[in-house]
Amino acid sequence: MTLASSVLLALALSLVKSPAAATSWALTLDPTTTEIRFAVDSTLHLVEGTARLVRGEIRFDPATGDADGEVVVDASSLESGNGRRDRDMHRKVLASREHQQIVLRPDRLLGNLSMEGPSSFVLQGRFEIRGREHAVRLNVRTSIESSTSRIWVSFIVPYVEWGMKSPGKLFLRVDKEVRIEIEAIAALRPIG
Repeated sequence: MTLASSVLLALALSLVKSPAAATSWALTLDPTTTEIRFAVDSTLHLVEGTARLVRGEIRFDPATGDADGEVVVDASSLESGNGRRDRDMHRKVLASREHQQIVLRPDRLLGNLSMEGPSSFVLQGRFEIRGREHAVRLNVRTSIESSTSRIWVSFIVPYVEWGMKSPGKLFLRVDKEVRIEIEAIAALRPIG
């Protein structure tokens, strides 16, 4: 190999980044394998339901903790299995006709994320619901293998504190917080 071809090869290799050398990463959630569940206590029983992911991508730098992206949920897809209760939830609490999306916008990853195997950390960001943004901290567990990540997220939405109406009635008390759990399989790829 000549000196010129060696220099060209070294230059070409320096332009191709290996996954291990990547500074930033992107997690792309698959709506078909993402489960979103919610639960709220009431006087009579625990109300549980589901929601549908529209799209989701989180970009992050594990060295600095910087993060961005969007995780978008169809607000009209929230359902508990009780038509009357769901109509009230959409009309009185979520106003889902006017505010059709619920959006998480991450901005910081707190803690240590292992790029191989299991880890736990906090994802900090803004949660937009009913047209207003609120600061949130999400507890995240993940297990990364090669280019796939399994993700488990849990957090609380204090919906009454955030200005939404409680669906409670005279003899029916409904908790003022909703527990959200997300389980997803995401594609992991290096960027930048």
